[in-house]
Amino acid sequence: MAELVKILLVDDQVRNLEALQAVLHPSGCRLITAQSADEALLALLQHDFAAIVLDIRMPGMDGLELAKLIKGRRRTRHVPILFLTAHLMDERDVLAGYQAGAVDYLTKPIDPNILRAKINIFADLHRASQALSETNVQLQQEVTERERVENELREVNQQLEERVEARTAELVQAHSVLAASEERLRIALAAGRMGTWELDAAKRVCHLDEVQCRLLGLPPRTQSIPLDTLLLLTFPEDDATVRRAIDLALKTNVDGAQDYTYEFRIVRPSDNAVRWLLVSGRTIPVEHGLPRRIGVTFDITDRKRDEHTLQEADRRKNDFLATLAHELRNPLAPIRNAVELLRMKSQLPVDKRGPAEVIDRQTRALTRLVDDLLDISRITQNRLELRREPASLSAIVEAAIESSRPLIDSGGHTLEVKVPDEPIVLLADVTRLAQVISNLLNNASRYSDKKGHIHVDVRREAEQAVVRVTDEGIGIPAAMLNRVFDMFVQVDRAHERGRGGLGVGLALSKQLVEMHGGTITGHSPGPGLGSTFELRIPIAPEVEASVRAIGMKDDLPTSRFRMLVVDDNKDSVDSLSTLLRLMGNDVHMAYDGVEAVHAAHMYRPDIVLLDVGLPLQNGYEAARLIRSEPWGSSVVLIALTGWGQEQDRRKSREAGFDHHLVKPVDPKALMVLVSELFHRSRGVVPIVPGTPSVLTSESR
Repeated sequence: MAELVKILLVDDQVRNLEALQAVLHPSGCRLITAQSADEALLALLQHDFAAIVLDIRMPGMDGLELAKLIKGRRRTRHVPILFLTAHLMDERDVLAGYQAGAVDYLTKPIDPNILRAKINIFADLHRASQALSETNVQLQQEVTERERVENELREVNQQLEERVEARTAELVQAHSVLAASEERLRIALAAGRMGTWELDAAKRVCHLDEVQCRLLGLPPRTQSIPLDTLLLLTFPEDDATVRRAIDLALKTNVDGAQDYTYEFRIVRPSDNAVRWLLVSGRTIPVEHGLPRRIGVTFDITDRKRDEHTLQEADRRKNDFLATLAHELRNPLAPIRNAVELLRMKSQLPVDKRGPAEVIDRQTRALTRLVDDLLDISRITQNRLELRREPASLSAIVEAAIESSRPLIDSGGHTLEVKVPDEPIVLLADVTRLAQVISNLLNNASRYSDKKGHIHVDVRREAEQAVVRVTDEGIGIPAAMLNRVFDMFVQVDRAHERGRGGLGVGLALSKQLVEMHGGTITGHSPGPGLGSTFELRIPIAPEVEASVRAIGMKDDLPTSRFRMLVVDDNKDSVDSLSTLLRLMGNDVHMAYDGVEAVHAAHMYRPDIVLLDVGLPLQNGYEAARLIRSEPWGSSVVLIALTGWGQEQDRRKSREAGFDHHLVKPVDPKALMVLVSELFHRSRGVVPIVPGTPSVLTSESR
């Protein structure tokens, strides 16, 4: 709300002030009164007035003097003063009043209308003056703001110009770099005989560069070729491969770049030559457009020819090794037989025992070398199969030491073996793993001077079994550490000739260890400082879990049954079979009812562990079919099921099961049951189908 215009009324008489207030009240102005000059001056310090109504005759400072003071102040000099007087004034007095700053005179008694009219004029002028002042202030603010904005625009424009100049310079430099890069790429493509292409899926056309044209045997200026025409260049046997590659390239990719690589042959029309090409392409999505399909092509004919040559040479080498090994075995067998016959038929004279032992020892050494050659040949041809079974690592190490003991003793070496108290169980080919450790022991003995020290350290580290074989022998040069596992590599030929060996033992060991999922590494401080070979084999968690579950270590109950385990849960079959193999059983596996009946017919097991809820044919039907066979009456059938009520046990008996075990089967209970069956089979208690076992809670 706008502030009221203020009018100052100055008179020493109260009644005169009241009269003035009454007259001016309708004007809507705020009337402030003063009865002396001092009060008037104080009011002027506190307020801004539109007009002053001033009585000339006042005690002390009269109206003229007060008017002069008011006009002498900068703040109040513009305020109009209206003099009031009750006396007639001559011209001289009137002039003095105007000189003091008065704008008009009114003589008492005052005409109210005239006074109100004059005051209204002064109030309107004051309002107009205030509005003009406010307008000037706003205009000044707008001018200031405009100047500020202009300055900011000027700075922004300057920055923009600088950025445009910098960006232009960057673009010029980038264009120069791009041009140089394109030139280098062109040179590289030409030097590498690598062609580039882009596939237009909409038009089914492939755009080519000059190198690509040369690779395809097309005229140099062929810029594009229809896909159907391109397919005509494909070698007939590779037509399906090329069509699959094109179909893959034509698929719209929405999840990101997709790479594809194919090798195929073409018949080059320029010279009818058959060439091998390697095509590598990528589908790149484009926002708001069709994806781009680009790629490169290499001529790999020479590489393919070299690969074929190497494969053929490798095949001939494997054939030679296999033939050599087999041919060497033929004379070895009668030589060893002859030595044994000499020992068995008569007591050899003392002078002939030495030569006989030499023949026997060297024949055994030659047999090991032949076995190594055969194993290498089998591995390189992917014909060697591991026969994995649960086994104690300490037992494997003992078997290896027993095999290497003659060579260790002949060198007078001291062997120190450290094994953990807690047994380490592996799922491994016992013979092959013992062969690896024996080979490390043989090397340690062979490459150590007489009466050396050999250390074997067996330990468990996390989920790995670790075997370290350390010797104090000739050591291995640093340059040879990465090559000792290569075929036919020997560290020191001079030593090799005196110590024996073909250089295949470590290569064979490395491949056997890797077939077990493990690693083997060699370390040596240097020549003459000995060496350490470390073997790491993963521990089978399911085997260890089974061992812990049945609470046994090396005293596993043993049996010798042919057993068939049937369950549609593969993990259940594998873990249960592992348990049974730990006991020494020969275990076969099946995963449905039909397969179970067929396996039982072919394998003729002594015991069948049969899940009831099987696919294709349930366990009850499979049991009836097995029992119906002539050989089926002697088979012990054990039902495995999650149902354990009396009616479920009755159904098992009616189907021909001997025992009914409820899942999850307690491993100890199963071991006791199988052990009981084994002892019955040995004549302690005859096995009669349907006879309850000692485990009455789990039997039918």
